[in-house]
Amino acid sequence: MKIIFLDFDGVLHKENSTPAQYFSRAFLLEELLQTNPCKIVVSSSWQFSKEYPEMLKKMPAILFQSIKGTTQSSYNGDASRLKEINHYLEKNCLNDIDWIALDDRAEKFPPNFSKLICCESSKGITKKQISILKQWLNH
Repeated sequence: MKIIFLDFDGVLHKENSTPAQYFSRAFLLEELLQTNPCKIVVSSSWQFSKEYPEMLKKMPAILFQSIKGTTQSSYNGDASRLKEINHYLEKNCLNDIDWIALDDRAEKFPPNFSKLICCESSKGITKKQISILKQWLNH
C-alpha cells in the first residue's frame, strides 16, 4: 500500500483560486488514479475549514473515493507539514508504509526532502509532477 499526502491549494488548483476554480487541476491526478490506485490522506489546511465537507462533494469522484482520511493535526515552525505527516503515520501504526507528499510548500519540509513532489503555487499540479508520481506509484 502507498499513501499520497495531498495538499489542495497550489496543487489541485492554483493558490488564491476562486471557488469556481477549485479543483481545476484535479483531473490530472484523477487520470493517474484510474490506472494507479492508491490511498490519499489530506494534509491541507482545508481539513480544518467548516466548508471542508461541502468542498469534498465538488471533488472528482475517483479522487474523492481515494481519500482515506486527514492528518487531523497542525504544526508550526520548521518542517511543519512533515511533523503533521509523521504524527499521522505514528498514530495509525504506518511507520513502515511507502508514502509521498504532494504539496506546493517546500518550506514545510526539510531542504531537498526526497518524499516531496513540489508543485508551483501559481500553477498547481502539472504533467511534470504527475510523471514523477507515476514513477513512484509503479516502483
